[in-house]
This record gives sequence, structure tokens and C-alpha cells, in this order.
Amino acid sequence: GWVYFSNWAGIGDALKQMQVQRGLGASKLAIQSVGGTMNIITKTTDAEKGGSFQASLTDYGMAKQTLSYSTGNTKYGALSFVGSRTFGDGYVDGTYTKAYSYFLSYAKDLGLKHKIQFTAIGAPQEHGQRTSRLTPAEYDKYGLKYNKDIYTINGEQKNIATNYYHKPIFSLNHYWTISPKTSLNTSAYASIGHGGGSGAIGSYASTIVRDAEGHLVLDPQVAINAASTTGSKYGIRNSINNHTWYGVLSTLNHDLTDNLNLTLGVDARTYKGTHFREMRDLIGGSYYKDIFTPNATVDPNASDYIDITKITPENNRVAYDNDGLVDYEGTFGQLEYSKDKLSAFVQGAISQTQYQRVDRYNATHTEKFSEKVNITGYNYKAGFNYNLDEKNNVFVNAG
Repeated sequence: GWVYFSNWAGIGDALKQMQVQRGLGASKLAIQSVGGTMNIITKTTDAEKGGSFQASLTDYGMAKQTLSYSTGNTKYGALSFVGSRTFGDGYVDGTYTKAYSYFLSYAKDLGLKHKIQFTAIGAPQEHGQRTSRLTPAEYDKYGLKYNKDIYTINGEQKNIATNYYHKPIFSLNHYWTISPKTSLNTSAYASIGHGGGSGAIGSYASTIVRDAEGHLVLDPQVAINAASTTGSKYGIRNSINNHTWYGVLSTLNHDLTDNLNLTLGVDARTYKGTHFREMRDLIGGSYYKDIFTPNATVDPNASDYIDITKITPENNRVAYDNDGLVDYEGTFGQLEYSKDKLSAFVQGAISQTQYQRVDRYNATHTEKFSEKVNITGYNYKAGFNYNLDEKNNVFVNAG
């Protein structure tokens, strides 16, 4: 899949360490990545007491402020917070940013063997994009900052291509030290994603031209849409990709010897993705006529990039409207050897995944369920790593 780093704008403020593994690696999950694994480790609650404030400004107008604070370890537990705000224009015309980020973590020791930790992290954001490719001639004529996706109405510039999303993740972790050689770590988590990206829908009139700066002038289209008796001929739509994701991951670690470690785990998740389009701007019209939605309007819930509960009703969606349902369970085991400069591992996993599609894009907007598809998967892999010195190593993984 794709990684949308814009969904995590500001996560770097809470970053402690980032690990990138190309190809197969010893990641402790039932479904393994063939292309690689990225592990983002955030700041911990055992940080020293104190706080900081930072502010930055670019020469093209992007500003950012960051506030962080940690209580340190107290008898009531430990709390860490990082928050940021990013606003302003990007280097390319129309690539503005309106973004916030937050990271909150609380940990508490429950005796000598148990510890719980709650973490919440998210980054509501909206930003303008440049999605239309430019020719060398267009670069020469309009400059490096030119954005073909910008349009003007009454002299006001707007961007056809925007992206907005808010994807908070909440997790509750329990750490249990069963013995000096054995521990059990369990994490229950929830992620709720809300947002999408915008683009054009329909076709603008052949009389529409670009101004001296290369931007579409849509004032004539406003008049055409307003006079139309069949709705807007051209408008701006949002393509929505909302999701809810819940899961549990539990791993048991046991040191068989000083150099040999055994890890056993279970991984269970359930996912619902909702995909549809909605109208963002009717460009002077009163409604947009769709095959199953004859009078689609700009819904009050459209384009909100902070409130994850605001969703356009089913009878006001256009182009398509469907859900993807996924239920997944898996278990895995790993044996790892480590001594001096050499480390090696062998791992195996088995999983069961169920897929189903729910389609509402019909005349009555009723739910149509596909047949459930069940897939049993498995994987096995092994590898070793040898540290040549402090800065160089050689590793081989296969699976």
C-alpha cells in the first residue's frame, strides 16, 4: 500500500527513533511485508521533567509552532505531550498548509511486574497540491512555482487539488514481566480515519481560457452553471476514504538461553473502509445531477478536516459509494539467536482473512453485500546479520 505522510504531519515532533528495513526483516507480525518495514518509535513517558517551545518560519510564508512537556516519573504516573501548528503557503503556488498535530502518552506502574500505557496521536490537516503534470514549455513560460490546478473566480484564487485527513490512533498497552526471562506485551488499538482528496468532476465549457499566469478563469462557467436547468456541468468533488480499524496484538517473549530468544504472538484486526464522492464546490450551480443522485448538493459535513464524525449522508453522494470489510486473525512464532557480532532468526506465521464488499450506489441507496471471501495465508522466513564493525554490517534474509 501507499504511505500518506501528510496524514502524519507533525509526527516528527514526537519522534524518538525511526527504523527502516528494506526487504524481508524480523518484524513481529503475522502478515509480513516483502518490500520492507518501517518502524516509528515515539517519545516515551520516562522522559525527564520539562518542556520546550519552538517556532520556525520559511521565506515563502510557512510558519510552525511546537510545544512539548513531560512530567517525568511521579507517584501518579508519567505524562508526555507534544502539539504543533503549521500554517502558510508552500513553495509552489497554491500548495498551502493548515495542519495541527498532537501526541499524548500516559504511563503508570502497577506494582513491580505490571505497567499500562495509553497513547493518542493524530494530525488533522488540509493542504493544496500540484497534481497536473507540466511540460517544459509551461515551466519556461510560467516558472518553477506554476500550478496548473489553480483556478480563479472573481479574482480569487483556489486550488482544484487539495487533500485533507484526520487519522487519530488510540492505543492501550499492558506490559507484564512474568519472570526475569519471560514477558507478555499486549496492545489494543483503534484508528478512525476521515477525509480524502479533491478534483474536478464534469467538463468545463470550451470557452473557458487561462489568464496571463496560466490559471483557469471560471467566471463564465459560474454563469453557465447558474443558468443550467440540469445542474452544474462542471464542479469540484471530494473523493472520500474513511475507515475504522480496531485490533489487538499480543507477544510473549521468553529467553531460552543467554543467546536464544523465543517470541510467540497473536494478531487480530477488523477494518471497515467507506469510499464515496461528494460535491465540494458547485461553481455557481444549485446542484449536480448524477445517475443515482439527481440533485446532489454541497453537504454541510463536506471538507471538514478536523471533526472525524462529520460524514455526508448516503443520499447526497455521487459517482460511487461502497464499503470494504476485512476481518483478520493470525499467529506467529520467531526464534532468534544473538551472540557477539552475529544474529540470526527463523520465523513462521499463519493467518485467516475475510473480505466483503458493500455497495450502495443504486437507485435506492440500499446496501448490496457481496459474497464473503476467505483466504488462508502463511509465510516463513529466515535471515542473519553480521556486524563487521561499529558502522558496517552484512545481512541476508529470505522467505
